[in-house]
Amino acid sequence: MIRYFLYAIIYVVLQGFFSPVAGQQKMFRLYEENDFLNFHGRATDEAYTNGTRIDFFKEAGRADRFILNRWMPEAGANSVNTFGWSIMQLIYTPVNIRAQVPDQSDNPYAGALFLIRSLRSENRARMIRYQTEVMAGLTGPYSFARETQRTVHRLTNDPLPEGWHHQIRTNLILNIDFTAEKQYWKPNRHIDISGAVNFKAGTLWTGISSYTVIRTGKINDLFNGFINHYHSAEPVNEQTRFQFYALLKPGISYNLKNTLISGGLFEAKGRQKPEAREEELERAIPRKIAYGYDYGFVISVNKLSLEITQKVSTADIRGNRKHEVGNISIYKVF
Repeated sequence: MIRYFLYAIIYVVLQGFFSPVAGQQKMFRLYEENDFLNFHGRATDEAYTNGTRIDFFKEAGRADRFILNRWMPEAGANSVNTFGWSIMQLIYTPVNIRAQVPDQSDNPYAGALFLIRSLRSENRARMIRYQTEVMAGLTGPYSFARETQRTVHRLTNDPLPEGWHHQIRTNLILNIDFTAEKQYWKPNRHIDISGAVNFKAGTLWTGISSYTVIRTGKINDLFNGFINHYHSAEPVNEQTRFQFYALLKPGISYNLKNTLISGGLFEAKGRQKPEAREEELERAIPRKIAYGYDYGFVISVNKLSLEITQKVSTADIRGNRKHEVGNISIYKVF
């Protein structure tokens, strides 16, 4: 079954790449998120410990005949639409990675590997953005999270995680993620504030969140096309050749389900349990309401951009400490 599911994903990707969309600008992004990256030097290796993502974005007109493009909502007439294909891997671990039998009251060993088809539709006149992402992939051993983490730890001479034989089992990922964002204050060219609401639903995670984005510095317009956020080669309509700005993004979320913590829909007990009677195990209790903030900066010169941010949030599991994850993203427009 898994083999045929993978064949279907490959077919969808190939059809999407070769669909006749009249492309304009294109952009590549390399995205690395890890709790070892810490502005304060307090590196950890626990909970959500790593996320790696590779994206290819293409600006286009209206949606073409490709089935996933047709039903993703646009931001109205004259919107700038940016379609994307991405692949992403997520890795979760408990606090103590040296224990061969992980603490059942902590985060489990968990990994996910999935493809993403996305649309970022922006309307400058209405100052809104709709972002839709459709995800398909697998959790469990076929995510290759164990192999990835152990390889990196060998290369960096860090302690090897010993409990991956208790990771959550294989489950299908079918998820949709939708965000609506609107700018509600821009007093001058050097500061803007927008608010957003995000909805997630599917087999990977389900929930709702809201956040505010504050940018200040030398910035381009926020709703003039996603690629133009990171493209400063040709100054048109107040777009500048150089950008440098700070950002702050506080938010709150209500989480109904996270398969990477509690296990999937297609298995009875989530993770592979150590040998012990079920009633003797203290279960991890996921936190329903979480809050936190991101902060950092973006620098953009011509067609190359660098974004460095730090995410601070409450723990996914009740009783655990707050968690910080650093992100480095490189954008190249061509």
